[in-house]
Amino acid sequence: RNILGVVERRGEEAFVVFRDVMEETGQNQIVELIEHVEVDKLSDDSVRRIKKKLREAMKTRDRAKLKKAMNEYTELGLSEKDYMFREATRRLKRLERIHGYQHAILKMEQKTVSEIRS
Repeated sequence: RNILGVVERRGEEAFVVFRDVMEETGQNQIVELIEHVEVDKLSDDSVRRIKKKLREAMKTRDRAKLKKAMNEYTELGLSEKDYMFREATRRLKRLERIHGYQHAILKMEQKTVSEIRS
């Protein structure tokens, strides 16, 4: 049960909980291996930077830019449950749907497009 709790965590917190669980369950060899591992913490500046990049990508409505910003967000280990990331996911789905419509419209004959406009 404790190990399942580790899976839901990210970053330093996950590592610390994992180490503690291994210690509690008597898996000392693993504890000895990870005893001296240092975990890099994200600076507040990098979190602000990636969130700003994600906000700007959502404003531009550029699918490629939004996908890239979302990938960078998850690579930093930030939570996908965060409101901003969920909103970016919704916008990406919407942009994908619109992109699909664009292809369908471009495949239509000009006569059909003219009828729809009038």
